[in-house]
Amino acid sequence: MRFVFVAISILFISSCAKQGEPQVQLAARAFDKKLSLEELMRAIPNDASEEDSIRLAETFINNWMREQVVLTYAERNLTEEQKIFEKQIEDYRKSLLIYAYENQLINQKLDTLISDEEIESYYNANADNFQLRDYIVRVKFAVVDAGIPKMKKFRKAFLADEPSSLSELDELCQEYKAACFSEDSIWLYFNDLLKDIPMEVYDTESFLKKNKNIEFEGENRVYFLTIKDYKLKDNVSPLSFERDNIKSIILNIRKVELLTKMRNDIFNDAIQKKDVEIMVL
Repeated sequence: MRFVFVAISILFISSCAKQGEPQVQLAARAFDKKLSLEELMRAIPNDASEEDSIRLAETFINNWMREQVVLTYAERNLTEEQKIFEKQIEDYRKSLLIYAYENQLINQKLDTLISDEEIESYYNANADNFQLRDYIVRVKFAVVDAGIPKMKKFRKAFLADEPSSLSELDELCQEYKAACFSEDSIWLYFNDLLKDIPMEVYDTESFLKKNKNIEFEGENRVYFLTIKDYKLKDNVSPLSFERDNIKSIILNIRKVELLTKMRNDIFNDAIQKKDVEIMVL
């Protein structure tokens, strides 16, 4: 990579500081700030190609100069009082230290195993908090090219519920490269379903109540849909739909409890060891 700086030598200047001091090669200058060639070279990978090295060097220098210009104008235009950031910097450092320590404690001691019983118990105790924001459905659907030679067989396999028919449907879907979804135990948002099944639905509630098996053709494809179950918007969301959400809630509760206990324990320990004391009361 280092030979490439001959190609961008127009960007470099040399300066001698005081007499007797070694010459410092510079890559750029912005007001009284200077970017050394050595600093620039450290920013570019040694295994970069000549073309990439030139591009990276130009980008780095340009970004550095722009930053220095903004910093210089900030220095010139802010009052001395506005430029005092020691407290903010120290507060930020404290926050980073505490966050790193607490994150380490969570990684080491947080119990992440959550049983089905615990999930169900939390759901039953807080069911009113799980209101559906939209309609959800449990469905089976398939999308296949129109005119396939085994369309009647495909339709029969789709409409049947026996395990053997589901296996046959999977084989037919593979044979004709059809899109199939047969995991009818999974709840989906109805609007997400419409991204795969392009139906025009104007009254969702009425549609769900009146339809179960649907078949229609469009753009040389045949769409099959069976609605196994549905839940209306603003009703209580089913447990299976909220399982992952409840896991996250329980984990967050455990984190808060763990950190609260840690803070209390180490504070009480510091009091017992007389590492802390009140001096003014």
